[in-house]
Amino acid sequence: MRRPTRRFSSHRSPLPREFDARERFRALEDFISWNITANGYACTYAIHTDKDGRNPHAHILVANRRIDPKTGRWAAKSRSEFALDANGRRIPVIDPDTGRQKIGARNRKVWKRVNVSNNPLDSKEFLERLRREWADSCNALLPGYAVI
Repeated sequence: MRRPTRRFSSHRSPLPREFDARERFRALEDFISWNITANGYACTYAIHTDKDGRNPHAHILVANRRIDPKTGRWAAKSRSEFALDANGRRIPVIDPDTGRQKIGARNRKVWKRVNVSNNPLDSKEFLERLRREWADSCNALLPGYAVI
């Protein structure tokens, strides 16, 4: 049985208690527009507190596929690129019977290809950058004694 594909990624972001409701909304909207939708992702969010009004936080739900700015449609999950050797040159596909580079349709040489993810949201570096950006955007709005 095939494992279902994840379509959305969820992220929980704490909101500073020093912010009032308007500042929480502004901080979250700015963060989303500069860091998520600017990178082509569609998302939605909800701002919550616990039943006592403490622990303000937001849940951000981000689609795992970006929107292609040229077409306005969902972008491909991955793309195919030429595999490169240590010198940056294409790697030929060798025919084991002849020992020569394979020739494909229309007498074109065949080069080794690899699939590359088209989704930076899956990378640890991208998520760490988002966390830093969230802290920086909140700190810009917080008084000096309260920083993330």
